Amino acid sequence: MTNMLKAVAVSGIHQLRKLGWSNRRIACKLRIHRDTVARYLKLLDVEIAASGKASPVRSSDSKLYVTPVQRPASSRSKCAGWRDEILSGLKNGKSIRHIHREILASANLSYESTRRFVRRLRQELPNRGLRHDGARLQSVSTIMEWMLGVLVGGMSLRSMQDELGGESEVSHLFDYVQHGSLKQRHKALTILAAQKGAKNSTIAQFLHLNRATVARYREVYSLHGSQELFAPTRTTSRKSDDPSFANPVIATLHTPPSAHGINRTTWKQSDLKRILAGQGVLISCANIRSVLRKSGYRWRKAKRVLTSTDPHYLEKLQRITKTLAAISGDERFFSIDEFGPFHITRKPGRKLVAPGEEFSVPQRQKSRGRLIVTAALELCTNQVTHFYSDKKNTAEMLRLLDVLLQEYSQMRTLYLSWDAASWHISKKFYQRVNELNGSSKNRPSPRIELIPLPSCAQFLNVIESVFSGMARAIVHNSVTVPESAWLLGVVG
Repeated sequence: MTNMLKAVAVSGIHQLRKLGWSNRRIACKLRIHRDTVARYLKLLDVEIAASGKASPVRSSDSKLYVTPVQRPASSRSKCAGWRDEILSGLKNGKSIRHIHREILASANLSYESTRRFVRRLRQELPNRGLRHDGARLQSVSTIMEWMLGVLVGGMSLRSMQDELGGESEVSHLFDYVQHGSLKQRHKALTILAAQKGAKNSTIAQFLHLNRATVARYREVYSLHGSQELFAPTRTTSRKSDDPSFANPVIATLHTPPSAHGINRTTWKQSDLKRILAGQGVLISCANIRSVLRKSGYRWRKAKRVLTSTDPHYLEKLQRITKTLAAISGDERFFSIDEFGPFHITRKPGRKLVAPGEEFSVPQRQKSRGRLIVTAALELCTNQVTHFYSDKKNTAEMLRLLDVLLQEYSQMRTLYLSWDAASWHISKKFYQRVNELNGSSKNRPSPRIELIPLPSCAQFLNVIESVFSGMARAIVHNSVTVPESAWLLGVVG
């Protein structure tokens, strides 16, 4: 369903076009799109061409209607015989119900018939609508045309001040009509029309407001003036800000649900609301959420923290950091570990594929071989020394020690850091290290210093990150053991 303009806007478009205004100027004045102006002018032209005569317009939810002014002769009201008496009663300020009770009730005419006849009669009168100060009557059409002129700027401030008086107050209200928000324009135009002598029903019909709203605007203005009328709306305090509601929510939240007969370990908002209602605290789920947010409660996902069970964790960590901070040019620090044994199979993951190529990994695969890589990462120059092993044992560690002594024979000290695996701390290995350090006094050979990592602290071993990247880049994309070994050698 398309959005339709209010009757006042449609009437304003028609009246301003009669004054020779362009579509752009009308759209700017009424704060609507000029395409909307053109569309309603087209509808008005179609209706006028069909009827041959323009008549008052009104909007509905589906289309633009043209309401005929003249009624057919066959619809003559039964109240017409009492026309003069009804007119006299209206001029004396009597209500429709009062007129019906005094004049037409004895003639067995219904109140609805009286009301319809009086409304039609008022449309035909040149003046209607009694002023509150007892001045002359004004017709609804005259009042509406005057309000439309004020709304679209067809009346100057000077002429309005001369007509209504109260220059400063009228100027203040006129400024709200021209530059205020929709609600402010409604309030200002209500007060100006009331000073003009318009009834609440006329103002409500023109502005499409409830008559109670118009009456409230007028009452606030008469009691407190324009300052209170245009004051910002006071926001009522929410239950989430009231300690008498917030404190029971927090107190109940800190008790387990089982204490309230709920077979759960965590709270649900619906359960929390029900338990609080049983305690006499009536609060909605939205306010419960607001209380929790304002109290600082947040949903957080638990993070896995790297830990070590070594009781001497800090001492060992401080020794490693101090050694790295004070290392000299003729010293080298090695992070040592083994990778594997691993089977050569296709692994899932991300891979760059050509257009139209499908990358899939079978769930069950036959291994194409296995490898163990024993490697040492030198942290000063970021160089890897490695070879392939069949097993993880002390013999392979002694082999790695000989390779490092041969490759770094010109160094003064070699620091070896690894985890607490049994073959890293075997008696045979320590005996070999002591022999090498004792013979280094007689011949030029690097001194070996062992700096073990804390137990269960593999995350401190730097070479683990090298193995992780190597597995993604080489092992997961290898087909055979020779290919994997060759690629590892190229990278190493």
